[in-house]
Amino acid sequence: MFVLRWWMVGAVCFFVGFGTGFGASANPLDLVFLLCSVIAALTVFVFNPIIFTLYDIRKAGRIVNVEYRSQPFSGKILRNVREILKCYAVGILEFMTYQGLNSLYAAMRGDAGGVVVFPIEPVMFGLIFVVYYCSISSLSDRIVALIRAGRNRRRTEVRSDMVEE
Repeated sequence: MFVLRWWMVGAVCFFVGFGTGFGASANPLDLVFLLCSVIAALTVFVFNPIIFTLYDIRKAGRIVNVEYRSQPFSGKILRNVREILKCYAVGILEFMTYQGLNSLYAAMRGDAGGVVVFPIEPVMFGLIFVVYYCSISSLSDRIVALIRAGRNRRRTEVRSDMVEE
């Protein structure tokens, strides 16, 4: 899945960055916003439905495909909003990474800035995006697991209180 997501993100970077006027835009935030929007839309409406249909996706040793397909409508909306927010968070982190690398290089050379040594290009953009995406996905999955564990613990405590009375 890592390679497929990397390929998708790299392709989006190539087609949006080099195929539209946003690639040559003076404001890089326009490009980042457009890239994040397209990647989020493709992830929610194309990538995830195809991947969760074709492959068995394992998280924490269990297959989550059945969960993905059998969620209620509200759960699907929350999952898709979480995916969109992850894509934007990763895009912002990636923008900051590119800015930091270019600023660091300019500072090491003693330049005043304005020279872009590490431009956005599809291969590295996709690789950095997927590394950040996997990290944030792992973190968000752990947060969701903690929330579910807390709910289950409270339900168990309430049930045990009812049994004692």
